[in-house]
Amino acid sequence: VTGVQTCALPIFLARLDLPERYLVPQFAYICHLAGEYYYNTYEAAEAVNMYNIAVSDRERACEEGLEPDEYNLLLSIQDLGDAERELDNYEAAQKLYDRALTGLTAIMGPDAPVTLRVRTKIAILAENQALYAAAEEQYNKVIQSMGNATETDTGLSYAKEGLALVYRMQGLCVKSAECLEEVC
Repeated sequence: VTGVQTCALPIFLARLDLPERYLVPQFAYICHLAGEYYYNTYEAAEAVNMYNIAVSDRERACEEGLEPDEYNLLLSIQDLGDAERELDNYEAAQKLYDRALTGLTAIMGPDAPVTLRVRTKIAILAENQALYAAAEEQYNKVIQSMGNATETDTGLSYAKEGLALVYRMQGLCVKSAECLEEVC
């Protein structure tokens, strides 16, 4: 599916031998994959277009009862937030991340790895805007939630590295070094 043009997607779907009720979720899945492709090739504007289609179709699939829950929809929303952040559309990204965080917390729980990843993305968004107190708060929530994780857990290390960066950006070099020492 990588590199497939948007106009070719309906033709591709027509060739799949799927019952009609699965076409909307399948099309959403394909658009999400196309969004990932564009995001990974640094074409954030195209990624936004594809993720918007995926979100729209996944919302429709949820409304029609074709999806068992909103999990896939929330992943598309989160990834759409990433693409919006790359385009410096910070307000749109924040709204998307907030929606994903609320939904994933309800479905998976506040300490689930997928939920904590959204918190990390919110922290990165805050960093991009020089909102260091907000970034620090989100990283600390991730670190506290992962309190039972081993120090080799990459999610925990990533959060501590992010927190160290926030401290460094504020000129708190000793605190930054302490965080990095824990990561090492």
